[in-house]
Amino acid sequence: MNRASNEQKLRKKVLKKNSSTFYLAGLLLPKKKLDKAATLYSFCRWVDDLADEAKDSYRAHYFLGKINSALHGDLYVDPLVSETRTLIKSGFGGIAPTIQLVNTVRSDLSEVRIDTVEKLIKYCYGVAGTVGIMMSSILETKNVSKAWKHAVDLGIAMQLTNICRDVYADAKLDRRYLPAEIIGDITPAEILLLTKYNDKAIRTGIKQILHIAEKYYESGLNGLRYLPFGCRLAICAAAINYREIGRLLLKRKCISWRARSFVSTARKISLLITIVIKVTLKSLGKTAEHDKTLHSPIISECQSLR
Repeated sequence: MNRASNEQKLRKKVLKKNSSTFYLAGLLLPKKKLDKAATLYSFCRWVDDLADEAKDSYRAHYFLGKINSALHGDLYVDPLVSETRTLIKSGFGGIAPTIQLVNTVRSDLSEVRIDTVEKLIKYCYGVAGTVGIMMSSILETKNVSKAWKHAVDLGIAMQLTNICRDVYADAKLDRRYLPAEIIGDITPAEILLLTKYNDKAIRTGIKQILHIAEKYYESGLNGLRYLPFGCRLAICAAAINYREIGRLLLKRKCISWRARSFVSTARKISLLITIVIKVTLKSLGKTAEHDKTLHSPIISECQSLR
């Protein structure tokens, strides 16, 4: 077996290990596109882990900077960086979304205390909306001038869900993504104390952010029609299953925020009918105009993609 084949197997293992939702959805993609998606996921996971697992923030800053330089073609860092650059450089925005991703991840190495919803949306764009743009290129999306906006929104929606699910885990990393304008200036240390006041504020914050996420999910799903037909089911499955995490939190009145919420395999199977119906409606229904207000916090970031 050749080296490229072995690397693809390893990348699919990374995908399976770190995200069962994305892995199962990915199995619905054509093989070549799954291989590309697994490469992109491995790159994004690696970049994220450099910040999350950093024992020396200065060293992590330095290495993420080297990755950025390599994306510009200035030096060699790792085959994964080179492959990712090759995958996305001819797509919408070129390497700009990847650079934005790495730079936003670098911000996690500093103190994370998000003040406003607008700054939260900017962050979610940086770490996930950018991935939506890159995935659009990999999946060979049609009418990219319209599609990319919906791809960004789906990425933002999924990251908002992620943040609501990981409030406690992020606090252990000394990070607070829930905006102070909603929950007050509660520190990560105070989140871990679990006082009655903090619990109520955090539950309120999660609820508000998940309702915001719903708007981004709807916009993201409105972009399904722009995907090649063979890719629509996979992307819809990933979106619906991820959205379900937030809906489970809401159903439980966000009481379970201290533990990481998961969608069971049985529930994922039961959502298949919903997914098929959603793909059909979004593919054949009337084209929905993109809601410009969703991008008002990220106007400057998106201008650099043109």
